[in-house]
Amino acid sequence: MEKYSLLARNSLYYLISLAVLLWPAIYNGYPIVYPDTGAYIASGFYGTVPVDRPIIYGLLVRHVSMLYSLWFVVVLQGIIAVFLIAETLKVLKVRFDVLWVLAISVFISLCTTCGYYIGQVMPDIFTSYMWWSLGLILLKDGKRSVSYILLYIVMVVSSTTHLSNFSGLLLFSGVLLPIAFVFRKRNIIKKLLLLPAISVLVMLSTNFIIEENFFLSKAPNVFFSAKLNSTGVLKDFLQKNCATAKYLLCDYQEILP
Repeated sequence: MEKYSLLARNSLYYLISLAVLLWPAIYNGYPIVYPDTGAYIASGFYGTVPVDRPIIYGLLVRHVSMLYSLWFVVVLQGIIAVFLIAETLKVLKVRFDVLWVLAISVFISLCTTCGYYIGQVMPDIFTSYMWWSLGLILLKDGKRSVSYILLYIVMVVSSTTHLSNFSGLLLFSGVLLPIAFVFRKRNIIKKLLLLPAISVLVMLSTNFIIEENFFLSKAPNVFFSAKLNSTGVLKDFLQKNCATAKYLLCDYQEILP
């Protein structure tokens, strides 16, 4: 009887933690949407890979919503946050109590914008989830468990929901791998090699199933050009070289923002 009482108590605190993290969406009366939300929903429901973003989040929205409600999507995002908070406490070897999960949920919900992004139908929150789960995976010992597998799933899904997440993972692994080799951290080396490999495999296989072609992005040059333009490098380059070279963007250099 005491066992079931403890289970009921913990379940109640987890539900309250979830509700606290979702309070902006609850207050709004509906999951928060953004202009790009429609593009993600359309990609998943129509089964087409967008030119400028991966389809993974669109598929997640399609299947998690069960063609019924977007509430299921933000609830899942909230559950992931609660799970990561609990795993963080375990990794830090804090004496685990679900009250700590509730306290941390209240703190980050009131003192950060976390709740807003958790309750939003956008992949932005998965950037935080990627780095969070990556840190936990690297810090966890080698013992395999259900929570360990779930961390890998969260990590891989998060890294494939946005191209910047995926690029960040590759860059991070590339920088940390030499350091891990120097200090002979074999366990970390395996993880740093395995995680990007799984993410690449997931993106390539998903795109192949949908489009019958292997690719990571339909237009990687668009993001790179946009970044160069935002820093002013692109405009300077065109001004210096368009007199001697004919680039397609030369005709538009005067109207570049």
